Formats: sequence, structure tokens, C-alpha cells
Amino acid sequence: MSQPLLPCVYRPTGTDRLRVSLPFDLRNRSWIHSVIGDRARPEYSKQHRYWLIARDHFSNLVQALLDRYSRVDVVAEFTTTEVCDSKNS
Repeated sequence: MSQPLLPCVYRPTGTDRLRVSLPFDLRNRSWIHSVIGDRARPEYSKQHRYWLIARDHFSNLVQALLDRYSRVDVVAEFTTTEVCDSKNS
């Protein structure tokens, strides 16, 4: 599996973490921490080649990716009964 040319953020339904694929850069971990904070614990899956990041960081992460790469693919699964999170409104 090759590295993506554009970043991709996948937000599954439920409480699963975001899956974030980034073009290879040795500084990706430090960049992620600069966006979501040093206390956050992103995990890198070598098998799947993506980062697992808490859902709370979705909006900030997408905006930072747009600032860094100008484009980002976002896949956000939803259900018809899903209720918007009012704390992010």
C-alpha cells in the first residue's frame, strides 16, 4: 500500500477514533501534536498506515490539514438517527 498524495480523514460512526492518512513526512507526529496538543495520544498503525486520533479533534484537524496541504479528503459516516454534538456548535 503506497502513501497517499493528499491527506484523508475518515470519521466512522459510533465512538471509534478518527483514521488519518498523511503523505509521508518524518515530522508528522510532531505536527499532529502541534495541532491537537501534547497531551493527546495519537497512535500510528504501521499495518494500515494511518493515525488513530480522538474524535474531539475532528474540526481542528481538518482545518489544520487544509492550511498545510490546501486539500483534504474527508469521509464522515453517519446514521439518520445521529444527533449533532452541541458542544462543538
